[in-house]
Amino acid sequence: MKVTQRGSVLIVSLLLLLIITIVGIAGVGNSMLGEKVAANQRQISLAFMAAESGLVNAKNWFDNPINSTSWGNEAATKSGINALFSASQNAQANWNITSVVFNNKNATIRSCGEITGSGVIRCLISVYTQGSGGGELAPFVFNNLLNPDELDVAKSNQFSITGKEIGRDKDGKAIYAPAIATNSQANKEILLNAAIKSGRIDNYRGGIEVVNYDGAFGDPKLMNDFVQSIKNQWASLPNAEKGFAPTDMGTRDKPKITYHEGNLDISSNGRTGAGTLVINGNLSITGRNFDYFGLIVVTGKSFVFKGGGNKPMEASIVFASPEQDANGKWTFGGVKAEFVVDFDGGAADFIYSTDALSKAHGLLNDTAKKLWAFEAQSGTGTSGKMSGWIEDISP
Repeated sequence: MKVTQRGSVLIVSLLLLLIITIVGIAGVGNSMLGEKVAANQRQISLAFMAAESGLVNAKNWFDNPINSTSWGNEAATKSGINALFSASQNAQANWNITSVVFNNKNATIRSCGEITGSGVIRCLISVYTQGSGGGELAPFVFNNLLNPDELDVAKSNQFSITGKEIGRDKDGKAIYAPAIATNSQANKEILLNAAIKSGRIDNYRGGIEVVNYDGAFGDPKLMNDFVQSIKNQWASLPNAEKGFAPTDMGTRDKPKITYHEGNLDISSNGRTGAGTLVINGNLSITGRNFDYFGLIVVTGKSFVFKGGGNKPMEASIVFASPEQDANGKWTFGGVKAEFVVDFDGGAADFIYSTDALSKAHGLLNDTAKKLWAFEAQSGTGTSGKMSGWIEDISP
């Protein structure tokens, strides 16, 4: 019997093959899509990591005291931080600091990471808060509120105030920590304007900067405690070990603690001293060749330096007048008298010295040492901190 072949098996086989092919193509497509998603997610992660690297470099840059003079200058700060990036660090991604906005002790930083050639960019924003200035003091420290109408400046060009050398630039030129430190932007502007007006700004090697010190040199209550602690220590010493101003204030070989109650006028020529000198009043130096090695704290309202010059003075002079109001609040009081530096043509140099301050610190009792918060070797304070890392999706 003859059987008619209709090809149904072939048709079914072809249909099954078509279905399998479609399923296979769909599977391959899904696999490729998954790979693309995974690759894109990896690029996004790398971009975020690059942005984070930018913020880490920004913190390190801010923590370096060499860069302290750029605080408040967005262009210089961005340029300085971005110069830290090297393409060899990561060939796939790079980072860039796109903005830095300053507000007192805070800097809001925007860092963007980009994957090379992909167009994938992710940005993060964080806030850097300045740390304190530690125990390292400038040759001159002003914590009192200055009055620009009562501020006088050096009338002679034969002087210099030199902060601690903290490094060298690419040309080998010395970089200095502040020559004059103060506790507010308002004070900085008053001092800076006076120095510029007098034509003496180059005499301040390290410039005039705002520094937030640890311990007594940044807190009026602690400064009051610091002065009282030194006063009590001085009172307990035998007379042979005490310093007496202005005649016997120690020597470099035998530094002393000297406490003086009331205004001090050093008018004789050739006065010398070494150690820690606390004047609970005003200070006036009108004699020639005054030489001091160590720390001088003045709690009064004025400082006058006049005469024919002095030997290079390796000392830090701190002006801090702690005051307590009726409500118990402590502040650094205002300066009501003139700050005068006039050498009548003589030369005078004030130089930072870690050795001088270390020896002055070593004379003090444990309470005063802790209040000073001195770090003789590194001079570092508390480093700054980064906070509030958030993604920024703005263009």
